[in-house]
Amino acid sequence: MGMVGEHRIAQIAKKDPVAVCECVVDDSGERAVVRISISGQISSMEFIESDRTAGKVENMEDYATVVADVPTLGIMFPESRFPRDMAAAIFGSIVAEVRNRFSKDFKFNGFVYDDMGNVKAIK
Repeated sequence: MGMVGEHRIAQIAKKDPVAVCECVVDDSGERAVVRISISGQISSMEFIESDRTAGKVENMEDYATVVADVPTLGIMFPESRFPRDMAAAIFGSIVAEVRNRFSKDFKFNGFVYDDMGNVKAIK
């Protein structure tokens, strides 16, 4: 999780040098989140899910909580278990559910990551 987070932080820093990024891995080591701030305001939170946590309904509450206060939600799934097409379909369901709960507009970024920690955007 940490390696994926570091790769994502490097991507963000290259794209937006003023962004301040932090990656926090949970106690289980199965999930992480990259927090992106600009001018002291959190602009995005991106969840890194493992094989065991990706696509779990229990995570929906975390996603919804983020959308309540943060303008951009991101989620990353392991490409080895969730090829891009499958990940895109699941992300679509997650976005629909979160929008349904909040009736609030937010930006969503979906990604997959490979075994080397490389992060690839889902278009």
